[in-house]
Amino acid sequence: MEILVLGAGASGLFAARELARSGWKVTVVEARDRVGGRIHTLPRGIFSVPAEAGAEFVHGDLPLTLSLLKEAGIPFQESAGKFWQSSSPSPQPGEGESHWAEWETRLKKLERDLTVAQFLQAHFGGSSYKELRRSIKGFVSGFDTADPDRASTFSLRQEWLAREDSGPQYRISGGYGRLMDWLAAQLLEQDATICLGCPIREVRWEPGKVTLVGEGRRNFSGPRLLVTLPAGILGAHGKFRFIPELKKLGQGLEKIGFGSVIKVLLEFTRPFWQEPAWYERAGSPAQGLGMFFSEQRIPTWWTQYPAPSSLLTGWLGGPGAASLSQKRMGSSDLISLSLQSLSEIFRSDENELRSLLRAGLAVDWTRDPYCLGSYSYDTANNGEARKTIAEPVEQTLFFAGEATWEGSSMGTVEAALQSGLRAAGQLAVFR
Repeated sequence: MEILVLGAGASGLFAARELARSGWKVTVVEARDRVGGRIHTLPRGIFSVPAEAGAEFVHGDLPLTLSLLKEAGIPFQESAGKFWQSSSPSPQPGEGESHWAEWETRLKKLERDLTVAQFLQAHFGGSSYKELRRSIKGFVSGFDTADPDRASTFSLRQEWLAREDSGPQYRISGGYGRLMDWLAAQLLEQDATICLGCPIREVRWEPGKVTLVGEGRRNFSGPRLLVTLPAGILGAHGKFRFIPELKKLGQGLEKIGFGSVIKVLLEFTRPFWQEPAWYERAGSPAQGLGMFFSEQRIPTWWTQYPAPSSLLTGWLGGPGAASLSQKRMGSSDLISLSLQSLSEIFRSDENELRSLLRAGLAVDWTRDPYCLGSYSYDTANNGEARKTIAEPVEQTLFFAGEATWEGSSMGTVEAALQSGLRAAGQLAVFR
């Protein structure tokens, strides 16, 4: 019983572990020189503390993620801190707050799916709703990294009203990378093979036979394949392909969205945002600042609270990130843009902020050649697109990854892990 697993992200590693434990001979093939995929805990040296270039939070009491952390003996702590909305120099306190009840009522009554932009225009198009529209579009772009002109209102309703991932938010001590390294170690203990630095450009297949055609003429063959690549790669024409083509898979991929995100990590010589000279000028909380939002180019920021740290993380998702990514700015330019945003938020001098900067790194996941984006989201009227993407082909090709998951917590590490578990179950009949 042999199987190839394409991709060493969360879904690939977990599925491979389950398969290896069941007696399969497993070979994991990964383009990067590391495991983890969109999980990337940076090694010490760049920053003085473990810093997450990719996934960072466990969004709620998610059963599979937390059970694996406990099994691995990796501690995790609840993140905390106050939320703060940075206002413009001429703020209008409370603008739009009276419309939230109306927003939820309209949302509950919606009978036909629309894009978020269409829904807002149909029911909240007047000037009095300007702040509400800004907030909703900001949430969709920021949290879901989605385009409001494509994102499903039905999906937003499920997320907004059900709050399936509400509750505590956790951070993993030492970073998410510890869980990925542990899964990889578990695989090796089961005599599985992990091949790093092996980009694959083609999957040539027929029933019962698969060949992965890699760069540099490094190929892999086996009777079955589990594909766990991001939707951005699977849908990238010219960068990766199946021979023969999988038309049904392509049709499914066209009906889901795949977001854009830029993440910026800035470590300062001290946590200046806790000092009166800074927080009084900005009007931010004096103590316990956790996450803050603005209308700047890099709009969303968070601290490491309650852990003592001088690290700030900036986040830009959705169309704003896609637009900025097209300019192909380097890390130093994105750091400069981030400092400009922070100087406006804290109403301070940009040069003063720069003098406090100890280290910085900007990660544009939309330009990452092995990802091409952030994570998936539902588009309006996408039907059973995720189910279509997850369907096995000729008992030879199988699929996992967060984009294939139809359950709760879409777009998260939990979704990736759950999809890996599902795929391992689909393959169980061949043992």
